[in-house]
Amino acid sequence: MENKPHVTKFKYLGCVTTSDDRCASEMKRTAMAKDTFRKRTNTDKQKLKRQATFLGHLMRRGKLEHLVTTGKFEGKSNRGRQREKIMDGLATWLGPEKVSDTLAAVKDRDL
Repeated sequence: MENKPHVTKFKYLGCVTTSDDRCASEMKRTAMAKDTFRKRTNTDKQKLKRQATFLGHLMRRGKLEHLVTTGKFEGKSNRGRQREKIMDGLATWLGPEKVSDTLAAVKDRDL
C-alpha cells in the first residue's frame, strides 16, 4: 500500500474543514451571506423608491405613458398569465388598498 499524505485542512462544500473536524470559517461564511443579503434589501428599497418617483413623473404628465403604466387598453386581452404591471408592484410595496389611492398620492406628490 502506498502512503497517503496527511492533510491538515481541506475545502468541502465551500467550508474549510481542519483535521480535527472543525469548521471555523463556517461562521465567517454565514456572516458574509447575511451582510450580502442586508445590502440586497437596501438596493431593493432604492429601486422601488426610484420606480415610485418615475411613476409620479409619468402620472402627472398624463399622456400615452399614463396609459401604458396603468395598463388600461381597449380590446381583447392576450391568452395566458397576465403580465405584472408597474402599478401592481408599487401598490404592494406602498400598501394602499386600491390603485386609485396610489395614483392620487402620486399626483399630489405625497410619496
